[in-house]
Amino acid sequence: MVIHAGRLTEPPSIVPTRLLRQLFRQARPGSARLPAHGMHPPLLPRERVLVTEQEAGGVPVVATTYALHHLYQSGSLTTWQRLPWEEIGRVHWERRTGVLTMVRFPGGPQSTVRLRLSPSSAMPALVRERVAATEIAAAEIALTGYPSTVRARRRPGTSRIMWIVLLGPGVDPHDPQVQAGIDAATRDLRVRLGL
Repeated sequence: MVIHAGRLTEPPSIVPTRLLRQLFRQARPGSARLPAHGMHPPLLPRERVLVTEQEAGGVPVVATTYALHHLYQSGSLTTWQRLPWEEIGRVHWERRTGVLTMVRFPGGPQSTVRLRLSPSSAMPALVRERVAATEIAAAEIALTGYPSTVRARRRPGTSRIMWIVLLGPGVDPHDPQVQAGIDAATRDLRVRLGL
C-alpha cells in the first residue's frame, strides 16, 4: 500500500477528474490534457511528499524525499518532470522576482529548470537543504594543468554513490592521462571516505 503524505493542516480533498481538467486548462491556457497521473506526480516506492506549492498560474510543484517534481508542457502534452536532488549542481533563488533556478550537472537532460513561485515560498530553502544532504565529498584536482572537480553524491533512499566529474575548460575527456587522473582522484576519495 502506498501512502502519499501532504501537509497535516490541509483536509484531504477529492476532486472529480473533470473538474481537475477544467482547472488545469484555466491555469495553463493551450493545454490539451492532464498527465496520466493527474495533479500528483508518480512516486517511487518509499518516496514521500514533503512540500506541495503552486507555481505562477496555479501549476503544482511537489518536493519529495527523493526529487523535485514539476509539470512540463511540450506541445499539447503535459507531463511530470522529475529532478532528482543528487543531480542538481546549482540552486539560485531570486526572492524579488520569485524565480527558483536549478541547474543540473552537465550531461543531464534539460539542464536548467526555472520555476516562478511566491516570494514567501518555502520551496527554495527545502531544495537547498535536500541538495546539500546528498553531498558526501568534493575534491579539486588538476588534470593536465587545469582545475577540475570530483564530487561524490548519495542518492536519497539508497546507499548508491554517484560520482560526478566536472572538467575544467581545456581538459580533453578522451585523453588517457585525464582518464587516469579521474580514476586516481575517485580512488583517493573512496579511500578517504572508507567507501
